[in-house]
Amino acid sequence: MMKKRLDVINSSVEENKLKLMIEDSLTPSDAKQLHATGSMLVDSDHLALIYILENDTDFVYLAIGNDHWEKLSSAIDEELIIELHIQTTNDELHKIELENITAEFAYLKDNIADNANYGEEMVNKFSEVFLPQK
Repeated sequence: MMKKRLDVINSSVEENKLKLMIEDSLTPSDAKQLHATGSMLVDSDHLALIYILENDTDFVYLAIGNDHWEKLSSAIDEELIIELHIQTTNDELHKIELENITAEFAYLKDNIADNANYGEEMVNKFSEVFLPQK
């Protein structure tokens, strides 16, 4: 599997979990090979937080766009489990818990606030959702 980006298209809170769904269907084999790395990046150009998944040969980027940030913020505050749900090409459901996302997110919060390196639009949008003025 090549280096790939999976975009979250839907998010919902059910059973004390934040479920992130992607549009792409993966083969059952490709889905089973993916596992969480516990690491995150920022995609300032597309206003997305990237959770890094990997398989035996490559990294796969899970892009959590800013339209899902409020649910993500609430899930982290409420200490919910955050899972990626992948519907495979044969309609199996494969789940991956996004390990270490809370710690990675705390690190990003400290780094993005008032940091021009991320770009004004990213800093503003991130601050609006994750760093509300009390």
